[in-house]
Order: sequence, then C-alpha cells, then structure tokens
Amino acid sequence: MADDYDAFRAVLREAKHIVVLAGAGLSAASGVLDATKLASPAAFADNPSRVRQFYHYRREIARAAVPNAAHKAVALLSSSDELAKVAPSAQTFRLVTQNIDNLSTCALPPSAPASAYPIEMHGNVFRVECTECDFVELNFNSPICARLAGTEAERPPEVPKVWRTPETRLVGTSSIVLPAGIFADIVKDNGGKVALFNIKVTSADKKADFKFVGPCKETLPGGEDRFVPPSHCF
Repeated sequence: MADDYDAFRAVLREAKHIVVLAGAGLSAASGVLDATKLASPAAFADNPSRVRQFYHYRREIARAAVPNAAHKAVALLSSSDELAKVAPSAQTFRLVTQNIDNLSTCALPPSAPASAYPIEMHGNVFRVECTECDFVELNFNSPICARLAGTEAERPPEVPKVWRTPETRLVGTSSIVLPAGIFADIVKDNGGKVALFNIKVTSADKKADFKFVGPCKETLPGGEDRFVPPSHCF
C-alpha cells in the first residue's frame, strides 16, 4: 500500500498502541546529519581530546538547529487531544529516537507530559557525564570547555565531506543499526502494522505495510488533513 494515506489513516484510527521509531533522517532537514566514526567508548579511550573536539563540533551543529515539520508532526501526537483526532482508539503513544540532537524534545509543547519525552536510544549530545565521579547533567554551554572554543570551524577529518542522510521511519528502521533494526520484525510478529517514511526505497521496505518515499519533513506531516493537522506543523 505504498503512498496510500487514506488506508494508513484508517489503520491509525484503530491503532491501540503507537510507537514512532525515529532515525537521523528526521533531523536531516534541520541540518543535523549522521557521523559515527568517533562515537564510541573505544575512540574516546584511544584519543579523548579528539573525541571531545568531535562532540563539540556536533554540539554546535545541534545548538544551531531547530525542529523541522517532521519533528513537530510527531510532537503533536504527544497531546492526548490531538492524538485522539487521528487515533481515537489509541491507549498509548511513545517516541523512541536514535538521534542525539535533542530536537524531538525541543519540538514538544511546554505542557507535554513526562510520557511524551522521547526514549533516547543513543543518549543526548547535551547530556554530559564526569569520567571520574559519574556526575551527569544537561549542559548547553558553548563551548563546554574553554580549550574547544573555535575548533568547530574545522571539520574533523573523520567526518566525510558528503554526509550520509539515513532514513527515518514510523515504527520501523533501516535494519542497519541494532537494536533498532529488529523493531519492525517484532511489531510484525505481534500482529502490528509497520509504516516506513523513507527518503528512498530500501531493502527494508519488505517489512512495511505502508511506504512513503520522500523527505520526512514533507511526507510525515502528510499535507491537507491526511493524518496530522498541518496547521500545527509549520
């Protein structure tokens, strides 16, 4: 049922438990793209200074970004009143994100309940931890360390000049990064429906009941009154 918004809307109206699994494509339109070569404990152990510079570079990109229409469309569903308009049978709604840019949280309305805040599978680039005492806090300072000031002007050589733009899916995944890659299979095995919002066709499409190809900021809001009121998305 590729690109069948009417059929998808009908399924949403009957859905009891809705999970949005977001990937880096959700933030691509906000200018936050994917780079993971230095994003590991092993890389930090090998060269802490280099990894700190790398994350400062990523933090500066995330600090300058703002939620796009796709973030806002998903955030809208955190409101029980708005969720009831598109999924009146829904008992639960959760957002699980693989992104670390904090944009899904930024897109939430101030009155959003605690349950609306995303489950961050890979953490948050603004949540920092002391390597000696395990103190953790959200820190939006720029720079977080004086010695990093100005280093964001230099692209780390480990970051490719042409960044990869992965896919974003609603209850789905690119099946590349685990454990997110098995979520669609679990949903299907339990009788659920899977809708994929992709920038392109991929081998994972065989898992989907619905496929919407194109930039998520365009396909996820849906346009007209497909399944998210567009006046709240822009």
